[in-house]
Amino acid sequence: MFCPNCGNSLEDHAKFCPRCGAQVGTAEEEKREQVRPPSNGDEKTAAAREKIEAFRAYVTDKKNRKKVIAGAVVLFAVLFFGLLGSSLDKDVRIVKTGHFYSAQNITVGDAFEKFFANTKWKSSVNGNTHYVYFEGDAGNTQGKGYKKFRATFVVYPDQGTFNMTRTEIDGHDVTNSQSTFIPQICAGASQISYTYQQ
Repeated sequence: MFCPNCGNSLEDHAKFCPRCGAQVGTAEEEKREQVRPPSNGDEKTAAAREKIEAFRAYVTDKKNRKKVIAGAVVLFAVLFFGLLGSSLDKDVRIVKTGHFYSAQNITVGDAFEKFFANTKWKSSVNGNTHYVYFEGDAGNTQGKGYKKFRATFVVYPDQGTFNMTRTEIDGHDVTNSQSTFIPQICAGASQISYTYQQ
């Protein structure tokens, strides 16, 4: 190491030149600081900046901009329908875990799953109204063999409640007989009785 003022040869850790008295330590340390290799954090920051700049250049290209917009639309649709799907699943859960007034000892889901075969539950939203639809095969409807049973529920998600608004057996409206056959289904009766609405 040499003195920057007079050129005298100095020891590596000298802070002042013994010949002219110039301060040398600070200048030499500044030089070392300038040539110091970047730390791991600096490398990561530089790499992140490069990626951001590359993405900006990619997005500003018209062809790529269309791809980015299309990707954003797809992502939005996936998130939207995912949230909608979870809401619809919630509606089915409300019905399946709920109880009829006439049968507080068993849930609607347990009663229907035990009584009917080939059960299907689905839900939909029309405007602000939430619906749950049940379908199953009933093998013990007045001893007449298998019948298609359908029920429609209106669900109130904010209150966690529902109303069964319509029931059908083989396409016939049996809503007026609900107060007769729902307790029978919940009690696990061997057959249910109903009358068609004319």
